[in-house]
Amino acid sequence: MDLIFLFVRALFLTVVFECIILSLLVRRSFLKICAIVFLLNLLTNPVLNYLHLIHDVPVFILEFVVVFIELFPLKAGLNLSWKDAFLFSILINAGSYSAGYFIMAFLYFP
Repeated sequence: MDLIFLFVRALFLTVVFECIILSLLVRRSFLKICAIVFLLNLLTNPVLNYLHLIHDVPVFILEFVVVFIELFPLKAGLNLSWKDAFLFSILINAGSYSAGYFIMAFLYFP
Protein backbone atom coordinates (compact mmCIF):
# COMPACT_ATOMS: atom_id res chain seq x y z
CA MET A 1 0.00 0.00 0.00
CA ASP A 2 1.21 3.49 -0.78
CA LEU A 3 3.01 5.06 2.18
CA ILE A 4 1.56 8.53 1.56
CA PHE A 5 -1.97 7.09 1.67
CA LEU A 6 -1.21 5.47 5.03
CA PHE A 7 0.18 8.75 6.40
CA VAL A 8 -2.86 10.74 5.22
CA ARG A 9 -5.26 8.20 6.70
CA ALA A 10 -3.36 8.18 10.00
CA LEU A 11 -3.43 11.99 10.07
CA PHE A 12 -7.17 12.09 9.34
CA LEU A 13 -8.04 9.54 12.02
CA THR A 14 -5.80 11.25 14.55
CA VAL A 15 -7.38 14.65 13.92
CA VAL A 16 -10.91 13.23 14.19
CA PHE A 17 -10.25 11.42 17.47
CA GLU A 18 -8.27 14.26 19.04
CA CYS A 19 -10.93 16.84 18.08
CA ILE A 20 -13.62 14.75 19.71
CA ILE A 21 -11.59 14.05 22.86
CA LEU A 22 -10.42 17.64 23.30
CA SER A 23 -13.89 19.08 22.67
CA LEU A 24 -15.20 16.91 25.50
CA LEU A 25 -12.48 18.25 27.82
CA VAL A 26 -12.40 21.94 26.86
CA ARG A 27 -15.37 24.27 26.51
CA ARG A 28 -14.21 26.26 23.48
CA SER A 29 -15.38 26.58 19.90
CA PHE A 30 -15.30 23.19 18.19
CA LEU A 31 -13.91 24.87 15.07
CA LYS A 32 -11.08 26.48 17.06
CA ILE A 33 -10.25 23.18 18.76
CA CYS A 34 -10.18 21.34 15.44
CA ALA A 35 -8.05 24.04 13.80
CA ILE A 36 -5.46 23.81 16.59
CA VAL A 37 -5.52 20.01 16.58
CA PHE A 38 -5.21 19.92 12.78
CA LEU A 39 -2.26 22.30 12.69
CA LEU A 40 -0.46 20.49 15.50
CA ASN A 41 -0.95 17.10 13.91
CA LEU A 42 -0.02 18.36 10.47
CA LEU A 43 3.44 18.96 11.95
CA THR A 44 3.80 16.05 14.36
CA ASN A 45 1.85 13.12 12.90
CA PRO A 46 3.74 12.59 9.62
CA VAL A 47 7.09 12.91 11.41
CA LEU A 48 6.01 10.46 14.12
CA ASN A 49 4.78 7.90 11.58
CA TYR A 50 7.86 8.32 9.39
CA LEU A 51 10.27 7.89 12.29
CA HIS A 52 8.38 4.86 13.57
CA LEU A 53 7.83 3.08 10.25
CA ILE A 54 11.08 3.89 8.47
CA HIS A 55 13.60 4.26 11.29
CA ASP A 56 11.92 1.96 13.83
CA VAL A 57 11.96 4.48 16.69
CA PRO A 58 9.77 3.14 19.55
CA VAL A 59 6.29 4.67 19.65
CA PHE A 60 6.40 5.46 23.37
CA ILE A 61 9.44 7.70 22.86
CA LEU A 62 7.82 9.47 19.92
CA GLU A 63 4.52 9.98 21.75
CA PHE A 64 6.38 11.32 24.79
CA VAL A 65 8.08 13.93 22.60
CA VAL A 66 4.80 14.81 20.85
CA VAL A 67 3.08 15.41 24.21
CA PHE A 68 5.68 18.05 25.04
CA ILE A 69 5.64 19.59 21.56
CA GLU A 70 1.84 19.96 21.69
CA LEU A 71 1.89 21.31 25.24
CA PHE A 72 2.85 24.88 24.37
CA PRO A 73 0.42 25.48 21.46
CA LEU A 74 -2.44 23.92 23.46
CA LYS A 75 -1.74 26.21 26.40
CA ALA A 76 -1.50 29.33 24.27
CA GLY A 77 -4.23 28.50 21.76
CA LEU A 78 -6.87 27.47 24.28
CA ASN A 79 -5.83 29.63 27.27
CA LEU A 80 -5.17 26.62 29.49
CA SER A 81 -3.05 26.29 32.60
CA TRP A 82 0.20 24.35 32.21
CA LYS A 83 -1.27 21.48 34.22
CA ASP A 84 -4.41 21.28 32.07
CA ALA A 85 -2.46 21.59 28.82
CA PHE A 86 -0.12 18.78 29.92
CA LEU A 87 -2.98 16.53 31.05
CA PHE A 88 -5.04 17.18 27.91
CA SER A 89 -2.02 16.58 25.68
CA ILE A 90 -1.48 13.21 27.35
CA LEU A 91 -5.16 12.31 27.10
CA ILE A 92 -5.66 13.25 23.45
CA ASN A 93 -2.48 11.48 22.37
CA ALA A 94 -3.23 8.36 24.41
CA GLY A 95 -6.81 8.34 23.13
CA SER A 96 -5.90 8.76 19.48
CA TYR A 97 -3.07 6.23 19.73
CA SER A 98 -5.37 3.66 21.38
CA ALA A 99 -8.16 4.21 18.86
CA GLY A 100 -5.71 3.99 15.95
CA TYR A 101 -4.12 0.86 17.37
CA PHE A 102 -7.46 -0.96 17.58
CA ILE A 103 -8.65 0.27 14.19
CA MET A 104 -5.43 -0.85 12.51
CA ALA A 105 -5.55 -4.19 14.34
CA PHE A 106 -9.08 -4.88 13.10
CA LEU A 107 -8.46 -3.62 9.56
CA TYR A 108 -5.17 -5.36 8.87
CA PHE A 109 -5.12 -8.32 11.23
CA PRO A 110 -8.64 -9.79 11.40
